[in-house]
Amino acid sequence: MAGVMGIQRKSLLAGVARAACARRALSSVSTSSIRTETAGKQVEGFPLKNEEDFRIFFHDDRVNSRVSPWHDVPLFVSKQERIVNYVNEIPRGGVEKMEVATKEEFNPIKQDVKKGKLRLYPFQSLVNYGCLPQTWEDPEHKDASTGMLGDNDPLDVVEIGSRVHL
Repeated sequence: MAGVMGIQRKSLLAGVARAACARRALSSVSTSSIRTETAGKQVEGFPLKNEEDFRIFFHDDRVNSRVSPWHDVPLFVSKQERIVNYVNEIPRGGVEKMEVATKEEFNPIKQDVKKGKLRLYPFQSLVNYGCLPQTWEDPEHKDASTGMLGDNDPLDVVEIGSRVHL
């Protein structure tokens, strides 16, 4: 779904890279009952992106509570069929560098800040970009093929379709 942030289900064609569960899924959370809500400055009821206080929270209507897209959404929709949930942080066409706020309560999606400035890409994203819930890249683990350490965030994922529809 181009242009939509939130939780999406995708078939897992390749195995998940070295990732550890951050916390067990809450048994009461179902992705079908989760919706998003925004917080931050608004003009006539519309949230203002490109503001440091802009957040996208996830809310589970069944338990009437905010939930963490990182910790509370299960990784697998169907382990047997290898279908996973993923959290879409940057929709195709977006220019804002959005990410799960790993150090904030309920881990909302927020715009990344570097050197005191909100980060923007110089071009529109060609793909849906996000992360896999309940995964974590260990900052002490060095990847044998790249020599890079984990970034202490959920595992990144990119949705690549078979066709681009414009």
